[in-house]
Amino acid sequence: MALGTCIVFTHIYKQDGTPDAGARLMARLTHWDVIDSEGYVGPFETEAVANDQGYVELALVPNERGSAETVYRIRLEGSERTFNTTCTVPDLERIALEDIAVLPPYEGKNDGDLLVYHAEEIIRDAIQEATNLAVEEATEEAEEWRDQAKGFRDEAEVFRDEAEATLTTTTPLPPTEGVAVNAEWVDPNTGRRYTLIDDGDSVQWVETGAAIALTDANNQIAVDAAYAAEQARIGAESVQHYVEDTIQAFQSGYTGFEDGLGYDFGQITSPMTYFNRDFGGLT
Repeated sequence: MALGTCIVFTHIYKQDGTPDAGARLMARLTHWDVIDSEGYVGPFETEAVANDQGYVELALVPNERGSAETVYRIRLEGSERTFNTTCTVPDLERIALEDIAVLPPYEGKNDGDLLVYHAEEIIRDAIQEATNLAVEEATEEAEEWRDQAKGFRDEAEVFRDEAEATLTTTTPLPPTEGVAVNAEWVDPNTGRRYTLIDDGDSVQWVETGAAIALTDANNQIAVDAAYAAEQARIGAESVQHYVEDTIQAFQSGYTGFEDGLGYDFGQITSPMTYFNRDFGGLT
């Protein structure tokens, strides 16, 4: 009849938090033990390999039932590091290795450390919230500038289209080849004056008044575009300074615990609780 065993399990991870698949878990008794007068258990060594999730388990005889004061020597061989510890296996069906392993002592956080940690956490959240708010307001302001610039452009294009619509004549116009730009020609039938202009796309004769209007329209488009670009640049710099000033204001507002001031950190109920630093005093 076989002795009962306890499943000792754990998960093994790499330093980046990913499962350490293929890591090995090994266990060996320090010496022979006698289990509840049922027989002897020798110092055998057993091992298992972690799966893709880093999970690994071993079936071990509960040396808690023994009378020879044995312990299991545990060895974890990961892909990055090797770890050694000892444990006593209880008479249970399953148990996690970290619940029974003898680990080096660790100096945890006392109540004072926790209070400082939570205070810093609140400050970090406040800075993040202020940053999000500043970016949201800056985005809305930038969209308003963009819409205004589009309005300038649309208005100038309408003005130009109206000017081009008036460029009509009933008399055949003379050829443009060999004629200097801005030269004038008078229609002998109507007496209307025309000017040769170059609008960037073509060279053509247009009635003098319409030519002036078209030139003004093109000039207005350039002026409006330059104005919108300048306003966008000024706005972007303003938004950047606003965000930087907001973040700096929140960061500079936290100066730590000042001498001569009192801080209410709640009530301590445990008689073993103590503060290992000076948090200021009441004057």
